[in-house]
Amino acid sequence: MSDFNWLSGIAWCNLKVKMPDVVAITNRKGGPSKTTSVVNLAGAFAALNLRVLVIDLDPQGSATNFFLGPNVGENLALDSTVGSLFADEFFLADSSNLILETELKNISIVANNEFSDPLNNPVRNAWEPHQTSLLEFIGDECKAFDIVLLDFPPSLYLLAWAGLIASDYVIIPVPPEMFATQGLRHVHKMIAEAREVRPDLRRLGHFVSRKKRSRTHSFILKSLQERFGKELFHSTLSEYHDYMEVSALGQPLEVCRPKTKAANEVRELRDEILERINKFESRRAPRDSFEANDGN
Repeated sequence: MSDFNWLSGIAWCNLKVKMPDVVAITNRKGGPSKTTSVVNLAGAFAALNLRVLVIDLDPQGSATNFFLGPNVGENLALDSTVGSLFADEFFLADSSNLILETELKNISIVANNEFSDPLNNPVRNAWEPHQTSLLEFIGDECKAFDIVLLDFPPSLYLLAWAGLIASDYVIIPVPPEMFATQGLRHVHKMIAEAREVRPDLRRLGHFVSRKKRSRTHSFILKSLQERFGKELFHSTLSEYHDYMEVSALGQPLEVCRPKTKAANEVRELRDEILERINKFESRRAPRDSFEANDGN
């Protein structure tokens, strides 16, 4: 993908309004708690009275089913999901209807389900016509939000690539397991390639998920600290039973289990994310002052 430079002059650089911070939660492997992190962070951000939009990029639709319920999520037509942004037949369609309200204050969602799966193909060349569809959607329809959380699929195909191009920051959850770091090299490589399109895309860091009290986890955690240094978040998410319970209830910890240890560690991760974003924002020019690059 080294020839993606042709997009360096994309119009997002010329936005004159305050845009939300777009945060990708991604890992190539399945099971590192991407969706669990997204839905509970959404609740934690919303508790600060921030307007949160969750965009479900995984055709499995787990975040969608969490907030809307499977009876709704699994039966949404393609033109009511994020998949419509990548389908030729809806290329010029109005996308404002894709943002759905949830029953929770300050949280909305762009849904996904299995109907987007046939569209999630490998990105084979620089002229993939839909790779900026999500970026354009966020620029056009999401100005009312403070933060956008992207729940990624366990693959590095079109939906993940478009998600990276649309993001400001990337966070990678890593469970402290022997083979958990397998595939991180591919994720890091794809992030580096996406920077050729989005030069200000930043890897915000890695955080340990599904942490347990065991010698093995302590040993691997130490190895992760040595490998990633300051890029490893101090905050961790443990493998508490509360996470499973709230998944069944369809409500973030902040809503239905706010006094638990699990909810507290989500808030700690939220605060550390905001702290890191603020540091990055203070070191670069405001996004609303950028001028479009004509490619010269």
